[in-house]
Formats: sequence, C-alpha cells, structure tokens
Amino acid sequence: MRKVIIGRKRGIVAVLLAVVILLMPMAGFAAQNNNDVDASVATYSALDDIVGAQVDSVYGTIKGSVSDYAGQLVYDVIGNKENIKAMAKPLVSGAIKGELQKNNISNADLDSLIDRTVEQIVDNIYVDQILDNEFVQAVLARTARYATADIVERLHIDADKEQITANVISHIWNAGKVTVGTASTKVKSDLPVVAAAGQVINTSYYNFNVVDWNTQKVLFTTVKTTPKEINVTGWNRGNITTYISGTVGLNTASKYNEYASALSRMDYTSIILSAAQRAVKDEIKERILALYQNAKTEVVACLETKLANIGVDAVLNPADSFEKIAQDIESAVRAKATQDIYATFDYLWGRLTCS
Repeated sequence: MRKVIIGRKRGIVAVLLAVVILLMPMAGFAAQNNNDVDASVATYSALDDIVGAQVDSVYGTIKGSVSDYAGQLVYDVIGNKENIKAMAKPLVSGAIKGELQKNNISNADLDSLIDRTVEQIVDNIYVDQILDNEFVQAVLARTARYATADIVERLHIDADKEQITANVISHIWNAGKVTVGTASTKVKSDLPVVAAAGQVINTSYYNFNVVDWNTQKVLFTTVKTTPKEINVTGWNRGNITTYISGTVGLNTASKYNEYASALSRMDYTSIILSAAQRAVKDEIKERILALYQNAKTEVVACLETKLANIGVDAVLNPADSFEKIAQDIESAVRAKATQDIYATFDYLWGRLTCS
C-alpha cells in the first residue's frame, strides 16, 4: 500500500514538473529588442548598401539613355562635314560682323556680302580636305565625347540620384513600427502586417520568422491564429525593391520630362565650341606625349646597346624618369667596375708565389 502511495506521489510530482516546464518561456522564443535589431540585425549600413545598389541600377539606365540621346544631338551637329560647315557658316559670319560693328560699320548689303563670301569659303573643296584630315577627325571625335559628357553633367543626374538615395533610406529607416499579431518585437512598415489563421502577409521592410504562435481550440483541435513572437532576420530586399520601383520609378518618369525640357533649352553650339577648344589642346598634348615617349624609348634602347658594347649589363625602363634611368646606369656601371676589380685581384693573387 505504501509503495502505491509513493508511486502516486511521484506521478503527481512528474505531472506538476511537466506543467511548470511547459509554462516556462523557451529560450529560443525570447523577444528581440528593437534597438538591438537596429544595431546588429537590420542595420543602417546594410540598408544603405541595398538602397544604393537599387537606385544606382535605376539611374544607371537613365544616365545611359540620356547619354545616348545627348550623343545623338552632338552627332547631329558635328557628325559629318555638311553639318560642321552648316554650323561654321553663321559662326564665322557673326564673328566678322561683330568685329565690324565694333567700328560702327554695318548695313544690310554688307551683311549679305559677308554671308555669301563665308558660304563660298566654307563650301570650298579645300575645307573638305581639311575636315578629312586624320588629326581633325580625331579632334572631332574627342569633341563629341567631351560635349556629350558636358551635356549630361549639366543635367545633374548624379546629384538627383544621390538625393533620391538619401530620401529612400530616410523613409525606410524612419518608417513606422507596426505589430505582427501580438509579438512584442515590431517591424518597420508603411502598411499593417496582416496575420490570421496561421498565415502572415509580410508587407514590412523586415524579413522575420514566426517562432511562437497564438492558438485557439476549434472543436477537438488546437489551431494557430496569429504570431505570438517573431524573430527579425534582416532587411526584406523584395519589399524594398518594390518601394523603390514605385517611388523612384515614378520619379524617373517625371525626371525624363525634366531632362527633356532642360535639353531643349541648352545652347549646344556654345557647349560644342567649348568642348572643341579642350579637344584640340588635349589631342595635341596626347600626340606630343606619344612622340616624346617613342623618342625616349629609342634613346633608352640605344643606351642599353652602347652600355652592352662596353660590358655593362643595364636593364632600363623607358617609362621611368630620366633621373631614375641615370641612377640605373650608375648602378650598372658600379657593378661592372666592382666585378672588374675582383677579377683583377683574383688574377694577381693567382700569379703570386710564396718561397
């Protein structure tokens, strides 16, 4: 009888212990602190990387399209000889008329004469031959690149991109924190997070896992209802991309109109002339540098040959400064002299005899 009572007591203790264990909060379900989430899970730095990459992609497409369009505009002006001559005629005529006007010399007949004269000069076959010159063609190609870049720069596309990036990051980082079911950990979202019948529609900027569910009895079954606790695992790239596509996408459409309007107001002639001035200088500078480097390479090769003829083994690099080349020659000569001294000493030592 005593054994039976003891057995029953032990059984009751076991049941009570099991109940206590079930009622104790599980370590894996410990609620996250939202400050900890900001600091180490869904961080500002990670958000910056995600948003920056997405906005770069969108604006990269915009900039590429605008660059192509600007390039076509430039080509329409200087893309062939006839276009260049058409642009040159009013510029030359205007320059001559302007100089005459400074001296109070101007009338309609004289202006007409100047226009005809300039047109005859520009249409001359020698002008065509000049424009066909390889150097001129290189300058025109460089002018087109410079002018296109200048046009795109004036649109401030990169500045717009940086502003949009900052705005998106600020919006997401400062988005309202909403609850998911009855979980104490909240998520950043513009919309309520809908959860019911064991399902969650995650419209937030966070990725999260449900680690504990609220439940209710339905007949003889216990079913999940809403999240009781969640675990945030990081940023929700998909929802962030959706937000960027919606906002930056709409912004892009409006920006295209803004860019088109700005392009229509630009003075392409002044931009191209400014680019041409730089292009001429840079093309000449680059060609002189190439000639200098070619000549330097030949000089260095000649020096190596001359040194080799006197037994000095010197490896010289044409890309180095002449100061460095001189130092290398000095080192090679010193090394040769040292070798000769040791060779002489060995020879003399071998001839010596002791008696």
